[in-house]
Amino acid sequence: MKNKKTFLLTIILIAFSFTIGFSQEYKVGEKTDDVLFTDITTFINGQQVESFNINGRTAIYIKEVDKLGFDYSWNNSNRAVRIKANENKVPQYFVSKLRKEVTDIKIGEKINDVLYTDIKTSYKENSIKSFNINNNTAIYITSLKLLGADVKWDSKNRKVIVSNHKDNINNNKIDIEGNIQLESKAELKEYLNKHFSKLNTSLGETEFDFWIIENDRITLPYDYWIMVKYDFSFIYDIKYSNKISENQRLTVKSELREYQKQLGETVIKLMSDKKITGGYYQSWYKYPNLKIDLQTWRFYTWNNHTNYNILVDTNPYNKTKINGFKWDDFIDDKF
Repeated sequence: MKNKKTFLLTIILIAFSFTIGFSQEYKVGEKTDDVLFTDITTFINGQQVESFNINGRTAIYIKEVDKLGFDYSWNNSNRAVRIKANENKVPQYFVSKLRKEVTDIKIGEKINDVLYTDIKTSYKENSIKSFNINNNTAIYITSLKLLGADVKWDSKNRKVIVSNHKDNINNNKIDIEGNIQLESKAELKEYLNKHFSKLNTSLGETEFDFWIIENDRITLPYDYWIMVKYDFSFIYDIKYSNKISENQRLTVKSELREYQKQLGETVIKLMSDKKITGGYYQSWYKYPNLKIDLQTWRFYTWNNHTNYNILVDTNPYNKTKINGFKWDDFIDDKF
């Protein structure tokens, strides 16, 4: 019995010694871990942001919450960082052209130190795990779920995709019931006027008209060309006004692009046996009284047919086949 008690006491002492060894207390600024390089790319509302690996998890700098329409503030007396929603801040939505630069750094290689910090990070009543990297606060990407953001992992492309794009586009979404099919140019125009003539953007409502060309020649690849005629002054302001912030400009462009995609995909379903092209289009004469020098401005053009060689193919109508929705940026003007 005595030997049994001695054995148990020995086990307890050993466990206690391990506990002491692993309960190391750090001072502010001391290294606690490594920041590792990762090949995972992270996108917030379409824009690629810098990300890295801490403890086997993807992390970002806290400043990136700005892209979701949030502010963050530092309270020195409380040693706290607080994240707050800003109703006046327009979240940024645009497709990033940034790509991860070619580097000699290997995946998992150390690129920085994680330093101990006594700063507490929070959103509302939620505490958020945070880190100090070169005096910059970093958080795990999954913490953005607490802000209402959608965080998805694309394993095929090794991407983390974050979005809170809950704009007015969803209010205009059309539900197609049954096997409805449009049979003519007149039916198509009536449908578009009913469902797609207005768009509520972040900068207010804008209206559209529709000019539709029904093709009867083999020299053109489509059956119908839908010209979405826009309010020129509205689009001109989006492009050139100095009263609109860059964030607002990018947001409305994204709304216009998404709306055009929604229109295109809807029409393709409703006229499934037709080749269709469409997009925002406006034209005018430089000298209107003489009707000389026609000017055009088109953007976010799309179609649902296969490609053809405009320089070689003399019969593109029979050459091209019906395909899914795709953008035809090649013929677009800069917007």
